[in-house]
Amino acid sequence: MKVRNVHERVVTATLAQAREIVNTYGSVKDRMYPFERWPKMQLEGPDGPPAVGRFGTRGAARFVITTFDTEPYIHYAWRFLQPAGFDGMHDGTVEDLGDGRLRFRSVIEMHTRGLKATLLWLFVMRPLHDAVVEDSFDKVEREMGRSLPERPLSFWVRTLRRIKRRRSAEYQRIHREQLDH
Repeated sequence: MKVRNVHERVVTATLAQAREIVNTYGSVKDRMYPFERWPKMQLEGPDGPPAVGRFGTRGAARFVITTFDTEPYIHYAWRFLQPAGFDGMHDGTVEDLGDGRLRFRSVIEMHTRGLKATLLWLFVMRPLHDAVVEDSFDKVEREMGRSLPERPLSFWVRTLRRIKRRRSAEYQRIHREQLDH
């Protein structure tokens, strides 16, 4: 299945402010990814800004960074390595619209290969990704000084998160039992 998933948010800020925030993406002091509410994005290697060739994980997704430019404009991208059957890219840009406004844009363009990958995208990954991106844009706006309430999660996203927590707790319980024997 062909997938194109686009999110955009116009914020009031300067490109210099956006660079400061984007350069923390995936670091210990991440000012862009909403790790307070979601599993932390992990970049392999030393802490610091993303760089081409670094591998990372975000939930069930594993990726390699293919583009990371913050001068003269902001553009970052990565290619999916997992889940299996996700063939494509995530692309992020920050565009200066003038008059102190910026457009943050997140685009996934990929093909899902096979029924399992297609169903995983449609019913699990897409709703979670949509919620994470909107939370990320909210975090960016808060970093720019805007006061925003926490966005409510949809019933389906809350359900998926409960299932994940239960599975994780069950996995940990089984693992502890195996270690004890």
